[in-house]
Amino acid sequence: MEPFKNADDYVCEELLESCQSFFGGQFWVWYQSAEEVVGKDKTMEIIKQLAHNFAEQEVEFVKTLWGKEFANLKEVAQCFDVIHKMVGYDCTWKMENEYIAYETISDCPVFNAMPDEYQGTGICKIYCDPIGEEAYGNLNCTITRDKYLPDGDSHCGCKIEWKK
Repeated sequence: MEPFKNADDYVCEELLESCQSFFGGQFWVWYQSAEEVVGKDKTMEIIKQLAHNFAEQEVEFVKTLWGKEFANLKEVAQCFDVIHKMVGYDCTWKMENEYIAYETISDCPVFNAMPDEYQGTGICKIYCDPIGEEAYGNLNCTITRDKYLPDGDSHCGCKIEWKK
């Protein structure tokens, strides 16, 4: 780890990477704190509600960022490529055709920060899947996931389809 520097001595990339790592770790701090206070079952309910609230806010954010309604899947993919890279995903998009795209997420700050005791518990799926389904659903798309980093896959894989 590099020695501490004054704020003005950090380059933008260093600040962004630190923020992304903090974002991933923060999820697990919240999760573990909730589990200690209200137990595992209630925490799962809270995580599902957080996912719903996050999806609603994400839709509003991407619409504001884009500045207009999305006209097609390519526009949705362009916007989410920026959003996902902002939060620290190492992701790539492949447009199969004008109605189908596939996103590969090979690195995720939430997964990277996952404590060992939560590996294989499906918590990422309980949080990420509903966000994707609701957010993309409210943007004229559907999402199908076929790969998951927490399952030992090399990436999270998401097929996004534009509703014709």
